[in-house]
Amino acid sequence: MGYNKEQLNSLLFQKLSGNISVEDDAFVEKAIVEDEEIRALWISMKVKYADKGKSFVDSLDEEVAWARVRSNLDLQPKGLRKRTRQEWISIAAVLIFAVTVSYYFFSSYSTEQRETTYGELAENSAIKLKLADGTSIPLSDNGVMEIGDTKLNMVDGKLVYQSDNPALNWNTLSVPHKLNLRLVLSDGTEVWMNSASHLRFPFNFNGKAREVYLEGEAYFKVAKDADRPFIVHANGTEIEVLGTSFNVSSYGDSVVTSLVEGSVMNRSTSDSLILRPGFQSVFSPHAGLKEERFESNRVLSWMQGVHYFENIPLDGISDVVWRWFEVKLIVEDPRLHKLTFTGAIEKNKSLDVFIRHLELTSGIKADFKGRELHLK
Repeated sequence: MGYNKEQLNSLLFQKLSGNISVEDDAFVEKAIVEDEEIRALWISMKVKYADKGKSFVDSLDEEVAWARVRSNLDLQPKGLRKRTRQEWISIAAVLIFAVTVSYYFFSSYSTEQRETTYGELAENSAIKLKLADGTSIPLSDNGVMEIGDTKLNMVDGKLVYQSDNPALNWNTLSVPHKLNLRLVLSDGTEVWMNSASHLRFPFNFNGKAREVYLEGEAYFKVAKDADRPFIVHANGTEIEVLGTSFNVSSYGDSVVTSLVEGSVMNRSTSDSLILRPGFQSVFSPHAGLKEERFESNRVLSWMQGVHYFENIPLDGISDVVWRWFEVKLIVEDPRLHKLTFTGAIEKNKSLDVFIRHLELTSGIKADFKGRELHLK
């Protein structure tokens, strides 16, 4: 029988580290017996890395692992499934181990051979605020700025402002590749913006509704106001709420609205849909609105700087790589379009870490040419 190479490589890592379930271990053992190529790979991995991997896992301080992830738990939006302490420790061990094995495997690989690195690509990126009069202002972290009647305060990636101007002047906040931003609007609504996203909003809401316009992806925690609904406009759709928490992804033509808490009304030109927590609406110009369940941990993982993907083609990965690293994937071998991939991309790590893991688990060769990553 044929085996999914990407899936088997991931499971072999887990087996090598001792963090594999009984069911997956039985599946891997069967594959090792039946497939000569997998058997050879397993033997090679054991010979080269088993001792290093075991010593790494054995030396992993559970308290340190817990501390690494505990600091992020308080940032998780209400509604995420709560994991136990031991689950988080196990996750930390597996993820760190996978990166460690990738490092050993490519220890002879020089990043100097690549023509471009992530650091070179992102060094000039800046969050920008375009005012109603057309003035564009770059925003630096830990800085205070006064613009007329408005005072801006940016601290640790969070933008807060105060404005005494009651006029409905529209501004556009643009978050570039790689970066995230947390914005607090005048009514107290909090907005977490993903990379390559734009939010059009007024400094003060003075109408019967609180309205904003989104391009890209953002998580909204809306302040309650029974008299003034909050409306997000995104690619021909409207999401209307009074006070709730939800995620909107509007990259490209589709719009995905994922409800974590409360209730929202999603409208397009021809359809409308009321969402319940744990469900999301998916809009496309051709298919209209449809409802489906979603996993909060996966949909909202971008807020922790991680994008999980499972059995998706390179096209799905390339979109994230472009938004987070400003690098375009060029697939030179048409056969690669038939492959599917499972794994994760971490925004706060060098792109080289992801590339090495991709090469290791799939046999793909990757070469930088300017801002393009050629896969063959």
